[in-house]
Amino acid sequence: MDVEEEYDEEDVYIVVDLPPAVDGEALLSASSVSVKGIGTKTPQLKVGEEVYEGNAEPIIGTTMAFTTPKPGASGREPLELACFSNMKMAFSQPPARRQRRSKS
Repeated sequence: MDVEEEYDEEDVYIVVDLPPAVDGEALLSASSVSVKGIGTKTPQLKVGEEVYEGNAEPIIGTTMAFTTPKPGASGREPLELACFSNMKMAFSQPPARRQRRSKS
């Protein structure tokens, strides 16, 4: 049996709703970014040393992402579908951190 026949890879795209503290800059500057428990109802997102709790839920309808226009394009070229998703993960700060912030 060929090795390629044993493993079927499938790309899965998920829309992620991040807390305000995690913006693009935070993701790019973090030493590491990982998600655990993607197939569970309570995934966790780790950005650097910060861990965020999440919940997974289906999206009503489908979210689609398209390619961006190539540099120098006129803007009239059709965009290509890059991926689509019908799943969303919403992350928030862990309860202990939320309590610390509300006390200050």
